[in-house]
Amino acid sequence: MGAIGEFERETIAENVKMGLLARAREGRWNGGVVLGYDLVELPNEGKKRKNTRLEINEREANTVRRIFELYSQGHGYKAVVNRINKEGHKTKRNGEFAVSTVKEILQNPVYIGKIRYNVRQDWSKKRRNNINANPILSDGIHEPIVDVETWNKVQVILKERSKKHNKVYDCEFPLTGILKCPVCGAGMTISRSTSKRKDGTRRVNEYYSCGNWKNKGTAVCNSNSIRVEVADEYVLNKIMEIINNESILKKVVDNINQNKSTKLKPILEQLEQVNKEIEKLTSKKSKNIELYEDGILDKSELSIRVKVINDEIEKLKYREQELKQDLQLAEGDPIPFELVNEVMQRFKEVLLEMSTSQQRKQLIHLLVSKITINKEREIDSIEIQINDDVITYLMKDRLPKEQGNLSFLHLLGMNCVNLKIVI
Repeated sequence: MGAIGEFERETIAENVKMGLLARAREGRWNGGVVLGYDLVELPNEGKKRKNTRLEINEREANTVRRIFELYSQGHGYKAVVNRINKEGHKTKRNGEFAVSTVKEILQNPVYIGKIRYNVRQDWSKKRRNNINANPILSDGIHEPIVDVETWNKVQVILKERSKKHNKVYDCEFPLTGILKCPVCGAGMTISRSTSKRKDGTRRVNEYYSCGNWKNKGTAVCNSNSIRVEVADEYVLNKIMEIINNESILKKVVDNINQNKSTKLKPILEQLEQVNKEIEKLTSKKSKNIELYEDGILDKSELSIRVKVINDEIEKLKYREQELKQDLQLAEGDPIPFELVNEVMQRFKEVLLEMSTSQQRKQLIHLLVSKITINKEREIDSIEIQINDDVITYLMKDRLPKEQGNLSFLHLLGMNCVNLKIVI
């Protein structure tokens, strides 16, 4: 029965795929929601599948036209994003625009009345490795929003700018991603400015700046920048301070052990709430599948809804795992100072042995989970994580060869550690 069921599912999937290809060749839209258009249901002429077409949403279409207008005038992605967000334009889901969103709009031929389909040949594979070199491109039955002249001008600019490689030596900046914006909490990324020296030469100044600001502009957040050399020096010096001073590290570990019991109740409450939210979303997904089976939802709308729900569930499950690890830590035995001290000393040794900036960055990201700054743009806290992955990586050369794949934790008689040290 299992084999038969699998065969039937594959047959249905293949039939659906062929149907979608046929619709695309007819100029019919197979995708989900798209900015600038509403998906309107038409008489289905006795067919089981819903008959739909794209109709211009004038308010959204004005946003699309504005994006094309600004870019065709020579504005870059960031400048376009900054301008349209400040002007109050919104995405289909009523959010702010990001650079990636604008880029996708500028490259979508739906806006000149075309239907592009089958860009991704097999969604079971990784998207970046699965581009179809010859997707279907046909004349759509919908009205265009952008004229061909503007479209062609934009495509020329896109092509020319794609040839210019903006080299960002990200590996030289070890705190990107783990340094958090003090206002919105987004990961900080690299930004640059130039200043003129007294001798007339120019100096490039490098900063860690809010990723939201860099991606979405000042309508979302400000730069909240901190100089790269200031942040890097402070963080590394602070980590080395606790590594080189055993009494400081011991005091930190003692404080963690003393505070473990007080954290138990709030962790349990948070865990219960997260589980309730997961149950609600799972039930919501099941109801949407039932609507699809009853013919109330079409496949594209179901796919959109399920993706949104699955993304939310995934975030909650990630949070659930974090809370379970925190719970295990709160309920478990006191963290041995010897373990923490050994790991930190080994971190120092490995860091000094690293030959490239990329290796050093990876090591820092392994140990440091989050760095916060205050509104005065000073380092506020550094969160160090010590878990099974960290210990196994740092101590791998010190494991007895006869122990095989056993981790350092197991050698200590411990099942799991997820220790967070805030300095």
